[in-house]
Amino acid sequence: MSDLLEHNGFFGTVEYSKDDQCLIGEVLFIEGKLVYAADSLPELKLCFENAVDEYLQMCSERGIDAQRPFKGMFNVRLDPALHKCASLKARQQSISLNQFVTRAIEQAVEEPKPHVHQHFHVGASHEQVYEMGLSRVFVHGDSRSSLSYGVKH
Repeated sequence: MSDLLEHNGFFGTVEYSKDDQCLIGEVLFIEGKLVYAADSLPELKLCFENAVDEYLQMCSERGIDAQRPFKGMFNVRLDPALHKCASLKARQQSISLNQFVTRAIEQAVEEPKPHVHQHFHVGASHEQVYEMGLSRVFVHGDSRSSLSYGVKH
């Protein structure tokens, strides 16, 4: 579950202020700071949407870019041992540390793929044939003996 709100391509946080006894949030990835507050989640969502709409109106009137541009560069602070380990892994893969970090981030942000789980239940003593793609896998044996696996084409 995400604690982010989204409206017109903008994202905002949802947080609780113990001091103010209310929900608060901030529009992310813009120049400057734009905050909103409310007593309930539906009210906070409405305040966020109104804040974004007013911000877009102001940017339009002033002729400024509403979104903070991402440059594609940022500094990462790591434990020295992790830095060394990542550098060694990158070297083993014949890629730069930058490429290694880029791949790691790509894997971390991509949508999870559904897990496909396949297994066979073998309990009969006669050969059982299972279709797998274009090949046929045969299993023979029973649960009391060792199993043999092979592929029939």
